Amino acid sequence: MRSVLAFSVLTLSARATGAQTSAPPSAPAAPAAPSASTAPADTSNYPLVRQFLEASQAATVAYRAVEASLPGQRAANPQIPEAFWTEFLAEVKAGMPQLVERLVPIYASRFSPDELTQLIAFYQSPVGKHLAEEQASIGLESMRAGQLWGAEIGAQVVKHLTEQGVVLH
Repeated sequence: MRSVLAFSVLTLSARATGAQTSAPPSAPAAPAAPSASTAPADTSNYPLVRQFLEASQAATVAYRAVEASLPGQRAANPQIPEAFWTEFLAEVKAGMPQLVERLVPIYASRFSPDELTQLIAFYQSPVGKHLAEEQASIGLESMRAGQLWGAEIGAQVVKHLTEQGVVLH
């Protein structure tokens, strides 16, 4: 059960930042090493980052990503009772402020105050608001398109290798 929880939190974190994960629940990925190209976070940027994350609806996007991933998690883990998933989703929703706080230093280390101000202005514009409203749906549809594309490539590779006499187990 703890491995499922760890995987679910990993999935949440990855999806909130736009990454994809396909590690099975029994093998959660190790934490990523700090990037050498990432500058230390400038804590004076934190208020601007928080304003940007609010304007871009980062918490909503992350929550919807978790919600969307749960049917697959449930199907892959039928031994886990529904009560777990119900409580997990409630905890995720309640914990969104903590996730946003964990994102603050990540963005603060990558964007200058001027860039953050420009991002905030964009997300406060009509087109930025529209993007923020659509981003979760776009992300989900993009993920589905990527999964279909990957499955098609996989089928092509299997066909090609089978034609060459490679035995796939």
